[in-house]
Parts: sequence; structure tokens; C-alpha cells
Amino acid sequence: ELTSSGMTHSAEEIFPMWFLEATKLFVPNPKGLGVYFGRNFGTVDFDWGEDPSITLAVRGLDGQVMLTETVVISDLRINGTYEREKGAVCIDEEDIIWPVRCRCFIYMLTILFSTVGALLYAISRTIKEHRTVGYKSLASVKAE
Repeated sequence: ELTSSGMTHSAEEIFPMWFLEATKLFVPNPKGLGVYFGRNFGTVDFDWGEDPSITLAVRGLDGQVMLTETVVISDLRINGTYEREKGAVCIDEEDIIWPVRCRCFIYMLTILFSTVGALLYAISRTIKEHRTVGYKSLASVKAE
């Protein structure tokens, strides 16, 4: 599987690098080519020679290959060489347990709740500090 999107913008322009590195743990397909966060486009090249093959690639905007995989077409069969070497077994999505199937959503939800929790904590601390400072100021005015 190859997914490429990002010719006009990229994740590395929007998110901090630590966040992007963490998302590599939760990429949609652990048996995929990998992850490249810069601006990119995808190519599919067919070689119809003696042993036909398909080459999938993610390329940077300058055309440089960032991720690539070549598959010999004759290996793309049940119990073919590619399947045995790469462990690339096709599984019906319904047969995948839900935490694995929904791991990206679970990860994003965790980040969202953590961020909201941190913001609420920071706001409550700020309010508490302002109240304390306000009471001290009021007490010092009454003392004078």
C-alpha cells in the first residue's frame, strides 16, 4: 500500500517534529513503505520486461526518491515469495481487532484529551494565582 499526499503542503510545516515522530508508531499500515512528512508526490512505475514488476515510490518535490518498494508481479499471489518474505498477508479489516484497526483515532483522541486537560489545568492555576494576588493586595490596602 502506498499513500502520498502533500504536494501543496506537508505535515512537517504544520506539526512539531516530536509529534510526527510519535505518529510513526501509529501509521495506518505497519507493513507499508514507511512515512515521509515533507512535501511529496507518489509514482507507480511498471516494468513489462522478462519478469514484470511494479515500483511504488514517494518522491520529494525535487523528484528524489524518499520511499520505494519494487514488487515482482509473479510474486503477487497467495503464498507468493513477496508474501512470505515481507509477511504481507491480506487480512479482511473486520478480522482485525478494534484497538489495532482504530489505533490512529485512539492516538489522536489521547492527544486531544491530554491537550485539553493541560489547558484546563493551566487556566485553573492562573485563576487561582490571580485570586491569591488579589486578596493580598486587598489586605495590604485595608492595613494602611
